[in-house]
Amino acid sequence: MPSPPSPARSRPAPTPALDRWLVEGGPLAAIMVLLWAKLVYFSALLPSEWWAPEETIMQWMRPALHVVGAILRHPEVLGATLASLLIIAAPLLLLPRFPRLLALLVLDALLTSLGLTDLVHVRYYADVVSLSDVVMAPMVVAVLPRVVESLSTWNALFYLDVLVGLLALSWYQRAGRGMPPHRAFRLKLGVALLGLGLVLAVPTARMAWRHGPGLLGYSSPRIEVAAAIGILPYHLGDLALRLVAERPTIGEPERQRVAGFLAAHSRNTEKRSPLFGKARGKNLIVINAESLQAFPLDMKIDGQPVMPRLSAFARESLHFVNFYDQTHLGTTSDAEFATLQSLHPLAVGVLSNHFRDNQYRGLPRILAEHGYKTVSACAAQADFWNMRVMHAGLGFQRSFFDDSYRMTELIGPWLADHEFFAQTVPILKAQPGPFMAFMLTASNHHPYRLPPQHRELALGAREGTLLGDYLQSVRYFDRAFGVLIDRLRASGLLDTSVVVIYGDHHGFLGDPPELAQLLGFSTADEYQTLHARKRLPLLIRLPKGAHAGVRTAFGGHLDIAPTVLALLGVRDESGVMLGRDLTDGHGSLVVFRDGSFTDGMTWYAHRVGVAAGTCYAVNTRRRVECTGIEERRREALNRLEVSDLVIRGNLISGLMKFWD
Repeated sequence: MPSPPSPARSRPAPTPALDRWLVEGGPLAAIMVLLWAKLVYFSALLPSEWWAPEETIMQWMRPALHVVGAILRHPEVLGATLASLLIIAAPLLLLPRFPRLLALLVLDALLTSLGLTDLVHVRYYADVVSLSDVVMAPMVVAVLPRVVESLSTWNALFYLDVLVGLLALSWYQRAGRGMPPHRAFRLKLGVALLGLGLVLAVPTARMAWRHGPGLLGYSSPRIEVAAAIGILPYHLGDLALRLVAERPTIGEPERQRVAGFLAAHSRNTEKRSPLFGKARGKNLIVINAESLQAFPLDMKIDGQPVMPRLSAFARESLHFVNFYDQTHLGTTSDAEFATLQSLHPLAVGVLSNHFRDNQYRGLPRILAEHGYKTVSACAAQADFWNMRVMHAGLGFQRSFFDDSYRMTELIGPWLADHEFFAQTVPILKAQPGPFMAFMLTASNHHPYRLPPQHRELALGAREGTLLGDYLQSVRYFDRAFGVLIDRLRASGLLDTSVVVIYGDHHGFLGDPPELAQLLGFSTADEYQTLHARKRLPLLIRLPKGAHAGVRTAFGGHLDIAPTVLALLGVRDESGVMLGRDLTDGHGSLVVFRDGSFTDGMTWYAHRVGVAAGTCYAVNTRRRVECTGIEERRREALNRLEVSDLVIRGNLISGLMKFWD
């Protein structure tokens, strides 16, 4: 009898348990591990991105070494980030297989994008994004090109796992066909992941409880929190705080602190300048120049002057050569507020979004009380940065927006500057004197895509680069500004007015090596890089160019209003301004929103960490030990906190009664 044939050899079927783990938990585990690694990397990279943004994959290796040190200093970022991911991902196990994998890939893409957005935001604003502000800011669409162009093509590598997952979707669907849904297993796994996430979150929760509301509070940039506990835990905590917390109340102790500080500040700045009242009764024309930095003044490239008209105007003006950018997240709206109200912008959020309905008493309101007609002009939508409400709140009696202009030629989304100036001069001529006019330009805006007919400079290898586009753009602004001055001169307004022009914020150029080469310093020179980025022009021309000359007093946006008031002979007795008159010979302690400051002798650059920071001697431009600066550092932080209290408590009207 023939023996039965031996059965064919085959691989053993996977066990049910292994089957469940591979199909149900495998994709989840892979995506969680990769996403966890990316978010930890982004979190640890924040401090180096703040100081030295990197652009190529080889340059990433240097900050990657920094990442190791950052994780060793803040190991909490590992557990807090993993806890956040587990808590978010656990409910996804309730979904069927295919929708679950798709949801995980979407989550991966969104959180990767959030991390990259934070890096870009830190590069430009020295702070991470506040999701509550992103949701509320309608102007995000207008500035989106800045974010997109700031991303390197290498950033696409961070989405490689998402691409692989999308390509594997159809295979995963076929592989799971016919398998039981394992609902009980998925439920147990989800509960286990949620429990593990909650356990891992305990150390971070304990730290939040110990530090209280200050951990995610309003008074300081939260990059330190994001670097310490991780980008994702920070954003979850920030969003939860904004959703459930009420606006902090300002009590009587805080009011007394503010009143005492302002009284002392008023006493320290009461000395009158020799130029006090030199332009008494004259008109005032203030020009907020979009993205105008100081370095193009008096610059020539291959014999071509970059800004000949503004440079000539500077020689007729009080030319403040040590004037610095004090804006923060709100960019132009911050410059507008700091210039007109002489208070700091917010550390977190944009003031024109959150506090537009406050009672303010800015430069235009003070001048209106002294008989001035006050107008503002900007050929953009009135709701951009909530200008309609903010301008009225600051004291402008009338404002002209895009609906008051013929939109004949656009550069970017706004009216071209030469057309804006041409159509605004008749508005100025129609004002009864004395008047104050505030004009906001728009054409010199990132990414500086100037139409070919307006590109005048021959830049060689710089042509087509961001720096080259910026130089072409400021040259166009210079020509438009020159025509404005010609028309003011022809109308008789130039010599019956004080004309002020200042840069509203830096140009978001990313500190390219070409700029260091152009300005003649090494890319490794930290102070020169920081100085070139922060320095802006401030020019104040008195009628007939009186008292023109270079002024070396250190100042920033907060000092413009007190300086202008002094020149016009107006003394503001309310005292709710933190700047000082830059013509009094003393200069100002220039405080930046991130806690950095300069007093003209030392430049303190704040870094991540409560006591971290780097100091430079201004005269030598070299790094020095941060000794003997504690009193000024406390003064800087005190100013920021007092400014925040005034704004968040809507204290200005009450402080005016206090002074009365």
